[in-house]
Amino acid sequence: MKYIYWYLFVLVGIFGLSSCLSVEDKLITEINIDTADPVFQKIYNLQDKQEVDSLILFFKDKDPSYRLTAAMAFASIGGSKAEKRIDSLATLLDDDILDVRAAAAYALGQIGSEDAAPLLLKAFQPRDSLSQNVKMNANILEALGKCGSASMLKSMSTARNYFRSDTLLLEGLARGIYGFGLRDIKDENATAKMVEYLSKPGYPNSVRLLAANYLSRFNGIQIDSFTSTLISVYNLEEDPDIKMALAIGMGKTRKPIAIRALMDALDIEKDYRVKCNIIRAFGNFDYSFTQSKVYELLKDSNPHVSAAAASHFYNSGIPQDATVYLLQGRDTTLSYKTRINLYKAANKWLPYYKEMTRNRINRELRTSLLSTTSPSRKAMILDAMSEFPWNYKYIFENTREEKDPIVLTAIAGALAKISNRSDFDIFFGQSRRLVRRNLASYFTSIVQEGDIGALAELSGALANKNADYKTYIEDPSFLSSAQLKLKLPKEVETYNALQTAIDYFNGKDKSLATEIKFNHPIDWGVVNSLDEKSEAIVTTNKGKIRIQLFKDLAPGSVANFAQLASNGFYNDKTFHRVVSNFVIQTGCPRGDGYGSLDYSIRSELPQVYYEQEGYVGMASAGRHTECTQWFITHSPAPHLSGRYTIIGKVTDGMDVVHQIQQGDKINQITVD
Repeated sequence: MKYIYWYLFVLVGIFGLSSCLSVEDKLITEINIDTADPVFQKIYNLQDKQEVDSLILFFKDKDPSYRLTAAMAFASIGGSKAEKRIDSLATLLDDDILDVRAAAAYALGQIGSEDAAPLLLKAFQPRDSLSQNVKMNANILEALGKCGSASMLKSMSTARNYFRSDTLLLEGLARGIYGFGLRDIKDENATAKMVEYLSKPGYPNSVRLLAANYLSRFNGIQIDSFTSTLISVYNLEEDPDIKMALAIGMGKTRKPIAIRALMDALDIEKDYRVKCNIIRAFGNFDYSFTQSKVYELLKDSNPHVSAAAASHFYNSGIPQDATVYLLQGRDTTLSYKTRINLYKAANKWLPYYKEMTRNRINRELRTSLLSTTSPSRKAMILDAMSEFPWNYKYIFENTREEKDPIVLTAIAGALAKISNRSDFDIFFGQSRRLVRRNLASYFTSIVQEGDIGALAELSGALANKNADYKTYIEDPSFLSSAQLKLKLPKEVETYNALQTAIDYFNGKDKSLATEIKFNHPIDWGVVNSLDEKSEAIVTTNKGKIRIQLFKDLAPGSVANFAQLASNGFYNDKTFHRVVSNFVIQTGCPRGDGYGSLDYSIRSELPQVYYEQEGYVGMASAGRHTECTQWFITHSPAPHLSGRYTIIGKVTDGMDVVHQIQQGDKINQITVD
C-alpha cells in the first residue's frame, strides 16, 4: 500500500512541476526558419559582419532554429575566423535536435580544416540501427570529403555498403568521395565504388549522377579496367545529365572500344549537351578516328555543338589540316564564334614555313577586326590573332584608340597569352630578348593606363617566373602606383591579381587574398517584401526566363539581386560569358567580367547543391566578393556546390537559357 502512496506522490509532484513551467520553458523541437523574425535577422547580420564570438552565443539558445541558423552561418563564413571556433561549433554535434547536429557537421566540412576531421569521426554513429541519425551521418561523410585525410578516404571507400534504399547515406558518401577528388585526393577503391554506384541496378539517380561527375571531373583516376562496364551503362542510360558526364569518363579510358561507342552514340544523340561532351571526349583519341565526324558537326544546327566542334580542332588539331580549318572558317553559313574558332585553330596549327597562308589568315583577321563594331567579336578576333605570336606588335600598336573595356581587356589578354607561351624562346629564337623587352614596355604602358580588366589580365604574365620580366623592368614601382588607384571592394579581383605581380618583383611569396571588410548590410525591407513564391522574370532578346528566388536560403544575396533588378541595373546588360554545357553569365557593368559596383556582399552557402540544370548562382572572385554578376547552369555542376551562392532556380525558360550566346542581352528583369 505504501508503494501506491509513493507512486501517487511522484505523479502529483511531476504534474505540479509541469504546471509551473511556462510555455517558453518547454522543449522546442521544431525548426522554423522565418526571415521576418528579428532574431533570425540578427543572426544573419552577425554572419554578414563575421562576428563569430557573438554567433557562438546562439549555440545554447533554447530554440533549435536559432542554433541551426548560427551553425550554418559558419558554413558561409569559412576562413580563419570560422576555423578558430571549430571546437565551439563541434559542441553542436551533440545537440538534442537532429537537424542542428547535421547542420554543424555540414558547417565543419565547409570550414575545411583538417582539425575538424577527428571531431566529425567521433560524432559518426555506425550502429544507427533505428536510422535515427541518418542525416547526421550523411553530412559527416560529405564533410570528411572537404577536410579528411587520404587514409580516411580509403576507409570510407572500403567500409560496408549501404542499402540501395539508404539514399541520404549514399549521397553523403558519394559527395564525400567527390569532395576528396576536388582536393586531389584519390583512391582506387573510391573509384571502384563510384563505378559500382553507376553500374549496379537500384542505386538512386542522385547518387549515380555524382558518380558520373566524379569520373568526368577528375584526372589521374584509373578507369581503364571499367571501360566495357561504362559503355554498357551509357548504352542503357536515359538520363542526359548522367550521359553527358559519362561520355567524358569514357573518353578518359582511351580505349578503341570506347571511341567506337561514342561515335555510334553521337549519330543518334539529340541532347546538344551530350553531343558537346562527346566531342570533348574525342580529344583523348587519335585525331584520325574523329576528324570526319567533327567536320560534319561544324554545320550542326545548334551553335553550341558547332562551336564545340571548332574548339576540338583548336585543341586537338594537326598541322596538315590547318589550311582546311581556314577554308571552313570562311564559311559564312557558320556562326561567328565557330568561324573565329576555326581561324584560331588555323593560326595555331599552321606550320611556320607556310608564310603565304599565314599572312592570309592574319590579314583576314585584321580586316575583320577593323570592320566589326561589336566589342565581343573584337575580343574573339584578338584571341585568334594571339595564336601567331608575331602579331604582338600589331595587337598593341594598332589598338591604341580602343576605349571599350571589353576590347581593352582582350588586348591585354592576347598579349599575356603570347607572353606566357611555353615555347616562347623557341618560337622567337634570337629575337626573344628583343620581344621580351618590347612586351615589357607595352605592359608598362597598359598598366599605367589603369584599365582594371587589362591590369588583371597582365598581372599573371608579369608574375610568370619563366618570362623573367625582372630583367627587363628596372623600376616596378608603376605596379604599386596602379594598385593604389584601385578602389576596394569594387576592384578587389584586380587588386589581388596585381599584388601577385608586386610580390614577384619584390621577391616575396604570393600574398593571401585581401580580406574584404563588411560594407553592405542586408536590406531586410527588401527581404520582407518577398515571399516563398517570389520570382524573377528575366526578359532577354531570346525570350523569357522565370526564376524562383530562394530568399530563405540566401536572403542577403536575393535582396541584393532583387534591388538591382528593381532599379533597372540589369537592363541592357550582356551575357559576357557563355561556356557551352556549363553556364551563361551576366551582370557585369563593364561587359568583360571584371566589373562591379562600389560594394560587395557576403557568400551564403547553406546546404544546397548544383546537381541539376538551371541553378542561378552568384559569380565571385573568391568568397565574400560577390556583387552584381550571376550565372545560370546548363547542366549539373557539383564542383560549384558549397563554393558559389545559389539564389534561385529556373522554373520556366530553360530553352531560352540554352539558346543564349555571348553578346546576347537582358532587356529587363522584374521581380514579383
